Amino acid sequence: MGLFNREAAVLALLGVTLANAPSAAAQESRADAIARDQEAKERSAHPYNPTRAEKLVEQIEEPQWLLSPNPRGFYPYFGSIYPGTGFTLGAGYRKYVGYESHVDVRALYAFSNSTLFEAAFVSPNHFGERVDVGGSAGRRDARAIGYYGLGMDSDAARSNVDLTQTYVDGFVAVRPRRWFELRAAAAYENFDEQESTRDPAIGAVHTPISAPRLGDAPSYLHGQVSGAILWQQSPG
Repeated sequence: MGLFNREAAVLALLGVTLANAPSAAAQESRADAIARDQEAKERSAHPYNPTRAEKLVEQIEEPQWLLSPNPRGFYPYFGSIYPGTGFTLGAGYRKYVGYESHVDVRALYAFSNSTLFEAAFVSPNHFGERVDVGGSAGRRDARAIGYYGLGMDSDAARSNVDLTQTYVDGFVAVRPRRWFELRAAAAYENFDEQESTRDPAIGAVHTPISAPRLGDAPSYLHGQVSGAILWQQSPG
């Protein structure tokens, strides 16, 4: 009787083992398939690259977009074209070509039909963060600028002049020591005065005596050299 019970128990255990064998094999094959799928996904995975439209929307939604001192991509540009030209609308585009180096193109338009176009570049921290270079070039067309004669007490009636300014400038800053900076800058600008389309034009009211350099197209070359001690201590 005891022998019969032992044989029955062995047979029952063998049956259970054989019954579970296909299930265990199936689980192992599913685990292998999941592992292979994960490896394939890891090989093909890459960071999501938003579209240009998504980048523009994200930039607009950024809280600092209007007031950021270092914008990227398109941004609104505020400024004056020339005193007296009126309210302006403007935009710019900044492209970074390095960690801090960038090219900046911007434009302004005033309802007096005045315009300003300017392109600038800045490339700092060369040669071990000791040298910065930069420059800009642009053209300013200021329309219907009011002229009231010479002096603070002039009672002459308003006359109008159109002024075109073309300019280019550049600078280099060198820091032989981290606390000492030398800077050199140069600029060229040309002015061209023209009769305004708004009456009365300046030529109908004034002469070169009451409006010096009237009718001339003067050019100027500027140069500047400066030095500074950068004495900034960390808090504490």
